[in-house]
Amino acid sequence: MVPDLLSLSATAGCGSKIPLTHMNKLLNTLEALRIPGIATYGVLDMDDAAIHVLDDEKCLVTSLDFGTPVSSDPYVWGRVACLHALSDIYAMGATPIGALSILGLPSSVDEDMTNHVLRGARDALIEASSLLMGGHTVRMPIPIFGLSVIGTAVSNQIMWSYNCQPGQKLILTKPIGTGIVISARKAGLASLAAVESAEGVMSSSNRAAAERAVQAGIRAATDVSGYGLVGHLHAMLKASLCAAILDVAAVPVLEQALLLVEGDAVVPNNAENTMFELEQYVDWRDTPLALRFVFTDPQTSGGLLLAAEPQQVSALEAFGTVIGAVTEGAPGTISCVGSRL
Repeated sequence: MVPDLLSLSATAGCGSKIPLTHMNKLLNTLEALRIPGIATYGVLDMDDAAIHVLDDEKCLVTSLDFGTPVSSDPYVWGRVACLHALSDIYAMGATPIGALSILGLPSSVDEDMTNHVLRGARDALIEASSLLMGGHTVRMPIPIFGLSVIGTAVSNQIMWSYNCQPGQKLILTKPIGTGIVISARKAGLASLAAVESAEGVMSSSNRAAAERAVQAGIRAATDVSGYGLVGHLHAMLKASLCAAILDVAAVPVLEQALLLVEGDAVVPNNAENTMFELEQYVDWRDTPLALRFVFTDPQTSGGLLLAAEPQQVSALEAFGTVIGAVTEGAPGTISCVGSRL
C-alpha cells in the first residue's frame, strides 16, 4: 500500500524548522567562523542566500532549502519544494541557473512516487529557465526533499534584507496561512477546497514579482517562510535598524486558515513558538489571538516581502499588496494597527 506522504512526518514543510531562539543562538555560534577579507555574504548577515562577489558587476548566489512533505500529491510536493528553494534566490533579486536535489525517502515510498517528486521539481525549474543538474538521494525514516540552487545577480541590483529605510511601504506578494491548512489536512480537518487553495498559493512562483521589483529599483526584500510573516518582518527590520507599522486589515490571509484556527484550534507548533519568542517586539494591540497565529504561521513557498519607496509601489500593484510601512523606532519592533472586523 502506497502511504500518504503527509502521514510520514510529524510536521510539514517549513513547520519543521528549528525555533527562532535556537536559530539565533546557532547564528551567533557561526559568527566566529566568518573569514576576514573574503567578499562573501549570507547566513551570518541574516539574508536569504549566500553571495560571493565575482567581479565589480556580477555575483554568484547560492542557497539550500529542504523540508518534509506539504502535500499528499508527490508531484505537488516536488513543485512546491522547488519553488520554495527558488524563492531564496528571487528574494535577493537574482536569477537561478541550476540546482542540485536533496532527497531522503523511507522504503515505503516506491519508485513511481519518487519519480513524481522529481518531475514536479524539474518542471518548476524548467519554468524558471533553470536546470536540475543532479543531486543526492538516501534512505531515511522521514521523507525530505529540497534543492541547492545556484544563481547570478548584478551587484548593484541585489535586494538585501537589511536595506529597509523609514518611509518605505511594505508589500507582500502572497496570502499567508498555508501552514495552518497543511497541519489541518494532516489532522483530517481541512476541506478539499481549503487544501486546493493552499496548494495553489504554494505552487505559484515568485519569479515575476522579483523581476518586476528589481526593474522598479527595489533593493530591500526577503521571503516569508518558516517563521511566518511577523518573524521574517522582524528579522528584516532588526537587520535594517528600523521598526514598522503593520496594517492588520490589509494583510492577505487564506480565510480557511483563520477559520481552522478559530473553529478547530489548528496551530502549528512553530507559529506558537514564534509568537511567544517575539512577544517583546510586537505590539499586537487588539489583534485577535487566532490572527496572531496566522501572522506567525510557517509558510512553505511563501511570498516575497518587499520594502519599496512610495513612488515604486505602483510598479508592484499587480504582484502584491501594501501591508504597512517602515518607520523609525527600536530595531525589529512591529506595531499592529487596524482591524479585520
